[in-house]
Amino acid sequence: MTLVNKKILVLYFLFLFFSYSCNSSDSKTIISGKTMGTTYSITLIGSAIDESVVKVTVDSLLNNISNQFSTYLINSEINKVNQSTSKKIHVSDSFIYVLEKAFYYCDISNGLYDITVSPLVDIWGFSDNIINSFPSEQLIQRIKNEVGYKNLSIKGNNIVKQNRKLQLDLNSLAKGYGVDIIYDYLDDQNILNYIIEIGGEVRTRSNGKKKWIIGVQHPQKNDIIKKIKLKNLSMATSGTYNNFFNKNGIEYSHLINPLTGYPVKHKIISATVIADKCIDADALATMLMMIDIKKGINIVNELDRVECLLILKNHTEGISLIYSDGFENFIVD
Repeated sequence: MTLVNKKILVLYFLFLFFSYSCNSSDSKTIISGKTMGTTYSITLIGSAIDESVVKVTVDSLLNNISNQFSTYLINSEINKVNQSTSKKIHVSDSFIYVLEKAFYYCDISNGLYDITVSPLVDIWGFSDNIINSFPSEQLIQRIKNEVGYKNLSIKGNNIVKQNRKLQLDLNSLAKGYGVDIIYDYLDDQNILNYIIEIGGEVRTRSNGKKKWIIGVQHPQKNDIIKKIKLKNLSMATSGTYNNFFNKNGIEYSHLINPLTGYPVKHKIISATVIADKCIDADALATMLMMIDIKKGINIVNELDRVECLLILKNHTEGISLIYSDGFENFIVD
């Protein structure tokens, strides 16, 4: 889920089966399926549940989220917003919740993370992966006039579009939001030990000392670069190394700077974020790909209960790692 259509997630589950090593008496249930153009998986430990009921409920909840935020479903709530010619559009409470989260991250990134950037991504060909040539400067400047989250505002349950050509894309938060919704459902069922994953976005729950162990993939090898231990926290990873194009020896990221209209150029190839809620980890992982490295680390260090790992391309050593102040506390020795 990028800022727009495709956030290339490099988070792989390694249920290395953790220090959670199940007792022989502990039951383990895995529920999985498809959603939002990807897959989901839920692993529950030591819970007596009706698996079929949980599966039906989870699928229903995720289907509702797709019907709200999928830009691929013609009649989704977000497409109704995008297609509307009205200045003021009524939307659901959950739509407002996700949009308010998005505005917060747009603000703290000074507009480099922008949920209206998709028209610029389209003209570069990243929405359909067809890159034939650079768009002209004239086209870039014209489309830039149709982008800008500050032309949106919220009044009650209404979205107000100052520029009616604005196109919203909330895919950089939707999977994380979906994880949180499933987490809340399982919590309501008094289920105490589980991990939820949607397209690489993760949230964990543990009621004892045991923790879940998750692997972050090496960006250049079929290997795990770090193993992360999580308890009652979320994690998301965003990266560019599987989605870029090369022209005249220069690599161009699929992430578009909404202020310039051109692909982002810096050394970050992956950002992993740990946070309480998955919607925040999801949005932050994308945001960190957009902004200056030092500024990104400073933002994370100032946020409560948030940590990050940035992987940078280093032409002499391959890659290098940068951590926020407390990230190393989560690394498995």
